[in-house]
Amino acid sequence: MMVQRDFEPEAVLAAIQAERLTCAWFAPVMVGRLLACQTRDRYDISSFRWCIGGGEKTPEARIRAFTGLFRNARYIDGFGLTESCSGDTLMEAGREIERIGSTGRALAHVEVTIRDNAGNLLPPGSDGEICLRGPKITPGYWRDPDKTARSFHGDVFRTGDVGHLDVDGFLFITDRQKDMIISGGENIASSEVERVIYQLGEVSEAAVIGLPDSRWGERPVAVVVTRPGATLDLPTLQAHCAQYLAGFKVPKALFVREALPRNPSGKVLKRVLRDEYQSA
Repeated sequence: MMVQRDFEPEAVLAAIQAERLTCAWFAPVMVGRLLACQTRDRYDISSFRWCIGGGEKTPEARIRAFTGLFRNARYIDGFGLTESCSGDTLMEAGREIERIGSTGRALAHVEVTIRDNAGNLLPPGSDGEICLRGPKITPGYWRDPDKTARSFHGDVFRTGDVGHLDVDGFLFITDRQKDMIISGGENIASSEVERVIYQLGEVSEAAVIGLPDSRWGERPVAVVVTRPGATLDLPTLQAHCAQYLAGFKVPKALFVREALPRNPSGKVLKRVLRDEYQSA
């Protein structure tokens, strides 16, 4: 077992080689940095067998590229919350590509359902709020009865995440409710646009946010980190996105920066981006 205080791709690969490590937890941004490491082929990482991804939605292209580096390993996408002690769904062995985009099926001691705003159950394939129930779910927030009341339908916890279950119970996450963009009355899932942007070879990291628009209410804009030595302009981005997305979902602006703000678990802080670019 090894715990590193800071994440550095070469140090991680060296540790896998030296200690013959077999598994790890990586946030998607960490996987991206490992894939981009120019010296990655110097290390013997054949001992590595599986990685659990988490912290935010993993781009599908990154899951596919994972086995190009870790040839003997599985990428196990998952879903979980602090309020549920994490580990609510995990991808089943051997089904990572078959059900790519899914975070797997519910684990023991947790029930995953999709509900509307009134708490009614929704059928497979219908997007709604991801809700959890079971003995490992928190009964409430410390000294915050109002937040506790807002976060439950009876004994069912409201995660604030939007997604759906397929007919076999595999969970697909669409977006955080607060990150959904409403432009001209149409809902835009930022994760859908991000998935298309990640297809561009110039892009290392991407986040799509909604900014105020006097005509449409909000407009989608892209914030990206480019790969070393790469450049990206708005016409190139829009032309690519227009091949896969409806016109109202294509980003109306592009901001390129050196890094995206993240919390300690690696999740992009879109609130920080919205505040920064609204002020600007």
